[in-house]
Formats: sequence, C-alpha cells, structure tokens
Amino acid sequence: MNLGKKYNVEIDRESAYEILQEKIAGTNRRKESPDEDSGSLRHANDYERPAPREREEESSFEKIIKSPVTKSIAVEITRGILGVLGLRSKKVFDEEVQVRNTT
Repeated sequence: MNLGKKYNVEIDRESAYEILQEKIAGTNRRKESPDEDSGSLRHANDYERPAPREREEESSFEKIIKSPVTKSIAVEITRGILGVLGLRSKKVFDEEVQVRNTT
C-alpha cells in the first residue's frame, strides 16, 4: 500500500472555528424562538435540579466506629494478633522489651 496515495488526498473539512460558529448561531436562534428544536446542546437551566439531600445524623454504631478510641483498640488488637503469629517485626519487639526492662 502506497502511503502517498492515501495521505496526499485533499479533503475540505469544516474547521473547528466554523463548527463553533454554527453552534453559537444555533444557540442564538434557539433563544429567539425556544419552541423550535434545532438539535443544539441544551443549557443547564433547561433541566430540573434534584432536591438537595438532607444530612442524616450518624447512628450510634457509626459514631463508635469513627471514634479514635476504637481505632487505637483495633491497632492494639492487630499488634497482639500479629505478635502471637510471629509476624511482628523484630525491631519493634526488641524496642518494647528494652522499654519494659527500663521501667
């Protein structure tokens, strides 16, 4: 296949400027006669907005889960489980032993 034949063909296409000018003209015509549907883009004002959602109060469970106390308890439980399974890092374990021996 000869690329020269394929790409040397002149094509007269509309430029982006011409396309935008047609859309602007269509919008202006639509403003003058709103009953006529010209197929142009719709404006945000043409749509109904949904009612704003009211924020519901957090349930007791959600308050407990988001509590900093709950998060620190979860961290300590995780550390304990990992320590029992032997997955805890040796460095952290050695530091804790040193702290306990000094007090």
